[in-house]
Amino acid sequence: VCPGTVLEMGAKTAEVQYPENCIACGHCIAICPKDAITHGKLDEKDFPLRTDPQISLTQFTQLTRNRRSTREFKKELISRDILEQLVHSTHYAPTGENAQEIDYVIIDDAPQLQMIRDAMAKKFKMLYSLANFFLVKGIMYLGIGKKETTRLIESLKHMIERYNKGQDPFLRNAHVLIILVTKTKTAMRNL
Repeated sequence: VCPGTVLEMGAKTAEVQYPENCIACGHCIAICPKDAITHGKLDEKDFPLRTDPQISLTQFTQLTRNRRSTREFKKELISRDILEQLVHSTHYAPTGENAQEIDYVIIDDAPQLQMIRDAMAKKFKMLYSLANFFLVKGIMYLGIGKKETTRLIESLKHMIERYNKGQDPFLRNAHVLIILVTKTKTAMRNL
């Protein structure tokens, strides 16, 4: 089951055949029924034996149908420890060749978050001005639909008005912002 064919079954046991192909995904550790595999680059505790979560199709459908994007956040703060645990758990999500070329920036400083809100408001105001000018010209010269154009312009205007009233249409009063950062070129993009 090794995706890099590092391990292959020999006469009686699995044998290391192509160690240079290892992507440190931990699949070998996770599925070994005898807990017989150790890996110099991985902590075996991070790869417990897989268990069937016993989720039916109905339960899965309910889970996905009940998912909602959060539009307003609670006032209580989340501890830095829990934030770091959440970020750590994302490393179990699959990436090409297990490259894991994503870094996380956790911003939980109130003044920095306000600077981000202010910067977003400034960009939205600029976008609103540009949209008013160019999209109106587009309606006249390119035949772009007036209904769609008006809706976009009104949406931008509404966001700016909410911000000017002291509301937070950008970060939704979140106490924490987690930004995912990746390289422009990754191992998978260079192939």
